[in-house]
Amino acid sequence: MYIVYYRIAHYGERSEKDGKSGNADGGSENLKPPQDGNLFSCSRVAVRVPAFWANNVKLYFAQIEANFRIAGIVSEQTKFDTLVAALDPQTLTHVSDLLYTPTTDNPYNALKNRLLSEFEVSQNKKVRALLEDLDLGDRKPSLLLRQMQELSEGLVDDAFLKNLWLNRLPVNIRTILSISSESLSKLAEMADRMHEYNLGEVAAVKGSKPEYCTSEFKEMKLQISELSKQIETLNARFASLNAKKRHSRSRSESHNRERNNRLCFYHYKFGDRAHKCIKPCSFQYNEVKPSEISVASETLVYSRRLYVQDRITKTQFLVDTGSDVSCYPKSYLSEVLKLQGTTLFAANGSHIKTFGSKLLSLDLGLQRKLQWPFVIADITKPIIGAEFLQQFAQTFQRFINEVLYGFDFCFAYIDDILVFSKDKTEHTQHLEQIFKCFVDFGITINESKCEFGKPQVDFLGHTINSEGILPMSTKFKAIQEFPKPETVSQLRSFLGMINFYHRFIPKIAEILAPLNAYLVGSKKRDKTKIKWNPETDASFDKIKKCLADATLLSHPSTDAKLALVTDCSDFAMGGVLNEITPKGPKPLGFFSKKLTPTQAKYSAYDRELLAAYSAIQYFRPMLEARPFALYVDHKPLTYAFKQNSDKCSPRRLRQLDFISQFTTDIRYVPGKENVVADSLSRVCEIQFSSLADLKLWESSQNSDPELKGILEGKIKFSGDLVKVQMPDSEISLYCNVNSESNRFYVPGELRRKIFDNLHNMSHPGIRATKALIASRYCWPNQNKDITNWCRACIPCQKSKVHQYTKAPVSQFLPPDARFSHVHLDLIGPLPTSGGFRYCLTMVDRFTRWPEAVPLLDAKAETV
Repeated sequence: MYIVYYRIAHYGERSEKDGKSGNADGGSENLKPPQDGNLFSCSRVAVRVPAFWANNVKLYFAQIEANFRIAGIVSEQTKFDTLVAALDPQTLTHVSDLLYTPTTDNPYNALKNRLLSEFEVSQNKKVRALLEDLDLGDRKPSLLLRQMQELSEGLVDDAFLKNLWLNRLPVNIRTILSISSESLSKLAEMADRMHEYNLGEVAAVKGSKPEYCTSEFKEMKLQISELSKQIETLNARFASLNAKKRHSRSRSESHNRERNNRLCFYHYKFGDRAHKCIKPCSFQYNEVKPSEISVASETLVYSRRLYVQDRITKTQFLVDTGSDVSCYPKSYLSEVLKLQGTTLFAANGSHIKTFGSKLLSLDLGLQRKLQWPFVIADITKPIIGAEFLQQFAQTFQRFINEVLYGFDFCFAYIDDILVFSKDKTEHTQHLEQIFKCFVDFGITINESKCEFGKPQVDFLGHTINSEGILPMSTKFKAIQEFPKPETVSQLRSFLGMINFYHRFIPKIAEILAPLNAYLVGSKKRDKTKIKWNPETDASFDKIKKCLADATLLSHPSTDAKLALVTDCSDFAMGGVLNEITPKGPKPLGFFSKKLTPTQAKYSAYDRELLAAYSAIQYFRPMLEARPFALYVDHKPLTYAFKQNSDKCSPRRLRQLDFISQFTTDIRYVPGKENVVADSLSRVCEIQFSSLADLKLWESSQNSDPELKGILEGKIKFSGDLVKVQMPDSEISLYCNVNSESNRFYVPGELRRKIFDNLHNMSHPGIRATKALIASRYCWPNQNKDITNWCRACIPCQKSKVHQYTKAPVSQFLPPDARFSHVHLDLIGPLPTSGGFRYCLTMVDRFTRWPEAVPLLDAKAETV
C-alpha cells in the first residue's frame, strides 16, 4: 500500500514592474523570496504498510510505527485509518466495535491495545514454548537465542537461558561452548561460525545421534564378541550331548532321576517349563514373592479369574468357559436399546434380560483381529464364552484322553463321559476307578448333570441301551422325508422298501392296509394318480415314523459279515449298509445323493459304478479293514475287475482302483430284490428347486437392477446371459451358457442365501467355496463377495485356527466429480524449517491431484 502526501505552495511571483522575464544582468528571471513566511514547496512520500502479523503483534507495531515516523505521520486518525486498511477480514471481526463507534481522543492507541490484548501470546504459552517447543531446525544459533530472549522478556536468568540454548544446539557445538565463559552474544557469534561448517542432517522425524568410538569402547566391543563366540561354542556342545542322550536313554534315565532327587522325566528335562508330571516327583516350583505378585497383577491375590483385554478400547473381557454365549453389558453402549424376547439364564438360575446382539471387532494381541457376535445383556462385565476359545475342545479332549487312558469300559467326548458295564457290581467298580482318577487330576463333576445305573441313556444325540444305538433323525433323513407317492408305481416302490424291514415293525399289515388297497388290480408300471384321503395320509405318516423307530442300529459285531447294496437311477443314487445276522440283515445306515447334470448323462454302467464308488466313500469308516460284499442290480458291473484296462476311461480306472482297496467281491442282485437302494435312488425330493423356488428366482431376476444393467451393456460381465426354459415348467431364468453346464444368474437378494446354503454344508476354504459356487451360479464380482463372506464366517474363525482372516475394509462409493472426496493426512512433528513443523497433505480421489501445505502447528483451527 502506498500513501502519497502533496503539499503545494506558490514559490514566487514575477516582477510585474519589469514586465519581462530576466534580470538586470542578462534577462534572467528574478524570483522574490517569500515575504509572508509561507513556504512554497512540493513533496511526495511513499509508505509501505505490511499485512497484519497475528503471530507476532508487538513486532508488527514496531515496524508500522517506524513507517509512520518516516512519513511524518503524527495524526491519530491517519494512523487509525492506515492500520484498519492493513487488517484482513478475519482480524476485523475482533475490532468491529471500534470501527463502528471509534473513540474521538486516541482511536489508533485504542485499536493498538485491542489487537495486542487479542493476539499477544500469554506468558504461560511463552514459557512453555521456551522450555519445550523451540528447536534449532534450519535456523542459526544466534537467531534461536534472540527468539528465546524475546520469549523470556528479561524474566529468566542469563545462566538458565544459556543452559536452555546450549541444550538445543548440536552435540559438537554444545561440547565446545559449554566450557566457554564468554557472554551470550559472543557465544552466539561463535556458534554461528561453527554452524556454517557443521555437516547437515537429512530431515527426518527422528534424527540419528552421532556415535563416538573411544579406545575403551573398542576394547569392550571386542570382549563382547569373544564372549558371544564362547556362548555359541558351549550351546553347540550341549546340543550334541542332548542328542547323544536321546539316542541312549534306555537305562540311564531312571538312574539320572534318582541322582536328581527322584525327579520325573519331564521336570528333569524341562525344569519349571514342564507341563506334565509323572508321580512320584520331588520337583518344587519357585515361590513368587508377594511384591512380584502385586507388580504382575493386582487381582491375582484375590481372584483366579482370567481376563483378556482389547488393545483398542482397553475393555477387559472375562473368560468364562461355562458360558454358552458371549455377552456384552448394555451399560457400555450409549444408544437406546429395546428389550428383546430372548432371556438368558445364569448359573444360579436367575434370568438375564437381553437387548439384541452386536458384532464387535476385537484386537486381543493375536495375529489378527476377530469379528465376534455378542449378546447385549443386563450384566456388569463383558464375557467371552467357551465358543470363542480357539482349540478349547481339542485341548480338553486330549486332556480327558490322558486322564482316562487305559480304561476300556468308558468313552469320553470332551466333557461327556459314557461308562458301560455288564452288571451293577461291575458298574460300581468302574465308577470307583474313574472317580479316583478324577481326584488325582483335580477334576470335579456336576452331580445334577450325571445319570448313574441307567439301563438306557441319551448320549451325544443318541439313545443307547444294551440292544443297540438309535441314531438321530438326521441319519434317516432320506427315509423320513420320503415324499408322498403320486402314482401307483411309486407307491409300490415305497411299500417294497417298507416290507423289506417288516420283521422290525410290529403290526405292519394293519398299518399298511389303507395303502395296499391302491395296489389291488394295478399293473406292473401303473402311472395312475393316487387320490389321497385322511386315512391314507395317516397310514403313510405312521409307517415312516415306525420305520425310523424300528431301524435301531445294533452294536456292531467285529466278526459279522457286511453287505453294501447300491443302485442308481436317472437322477439320484442310493445305498444301504447291512449287517448279516442269523435273524436276517440289519441296517447300519442309509445313503442317498442326487446326480449332477453331468453325471446324469453317464451310461448305465458308469452310473452304477459311481453309486458303488460314492457309497463306499460314505461308509468308509465302517468298511475299512472289514470284508464285505458289494451288491448291484447291473450285472455287467460284476465283471469290472476281469475286463481289460485298455477299454476303461481314466474315470473308471480311478473309481475301480478305489473300490479295489476295500473289496473285489461284486455280486448281482435283481432290481426287484434291491428295493431299499432302488427306492433311495429314486426319491424325487432330491431334485431341482420346487416350483415356488423357481417363481421366487424369476421375480428376483426381473427386479434386479444389476441384471438390467448387464443386459443393457452398462455393466461389464464376462458371460453370455440367455433365458432358459425350466423343465416341466413355464418359467424361464437367465443362465450363463458360456460354460459346460448352464449356470444360473443369482440376483442380489439371493446371493448371500446361496452362499450360506453351500458354504455351511462343510465350511470349505475360500478357494474351494469359489469353485463350488462357480460350478452352479454366477453374478458380477462373485469371487470378491465370496472371499469377504468366507473371511467373516464365524464357524470358520472358530475351527480353522491355522488361518488368519482379515476384517473387511469399509467401502466408499467412487466419486463422480472433482474435489468431492479428498484424502487428508497430517505429517509431523518434523524438524523446524522456516518456523514450520507440520505438513498437511491433500489428494483428490477423483483426479489424484496432490497438494502439500506447511503448517506451524497441528491445531484444529490451523488445519
